[in-house]
Amino acid sequence: MTYKELLNNFHSAIVDIKLEAAENVISQPQKGTKKERIKIYTEGYFIRITDALADIYSAFTAHIGFDKAQRIFTEFLKKHPSTGYNLDTYCVSFYDYFSQISGSKILTELVRLESEILKNHFREDSPAISPQKLAETSPEDFAKLVLKQRNESVLLEFDHDVETYFQEYETNPRMAIEKKYCSVFICRRPDYQQKRHSLTRAETEFLKLLFAGNNVDEAITRFSALFAEYNQEIEANFQNWFSKWVQNGFFK
Repeated sequence: MTYKELLNNFHSAIVDIKLEAAENVISQPQKGTKKERIKIYTEGYFIRITDALADIYSAFTAHIGFDKAQRIFTEFLKKHPSTGYNLDTYCVSFYDYFSQISGSKILTELVRLESEILKNHFREDSPAISPQKLAETSPEDFAKLVLKQRNESVLLEFDHDVETYFQEYETNPRMAIEKKYCSVFICRRPDYQQKRHSLTRAETEFLKLLFAGNNVDEAITRFSALFAEYNQEIEANFQNWFSKWVQNGFFK
């Protein structure tokens, strides 16, 4: 048996809690039994990863309670054991698992928000377009400008206000999550801090048009045709919105 095969067999025995199989690949300890020695690994493996999941999905854990969350994390770990070296990338996959077993759209959306925050840490860097550059752009050139979404960002929409809960759960973990449209733009700053911006539906729809490749003039024209009910809102807020988007590095 090669060293790699030995490690794989031991890992499988730990994950599946097959103590007899693990006993075959370790030597007799000077103190205690093989089973006692292996138990340190089996318990430590599950504790370390479920604690990491509870930390990453802290709002989800707070909302349903630590014990219930730990049971869900343990089942996830048993069915989808970690096989890589990066714990963060493994924890991202919890959303895919939970979205298939959950009967609650509220909880699924909350887990998705936390998963996307983590996932955004690993997206490729891209320089933001500077406010100074836009300020120097003529009105004619600005209308033709195509503004692309930064790589290290994500635009999310939910049917429940999970963002408000995420902001408040540490002080009020039992607060209700309201059924209400919720849109969040998450952007990673150069210092790797994640900045979340709550958006109105009108802002979101306009940004989606820009991110789809329309230049500014095309986005305005199509927005007016598609979302006439928001025309008054965009006329009143467009300049402030654009300033906020640029200052916070939405575009590249």
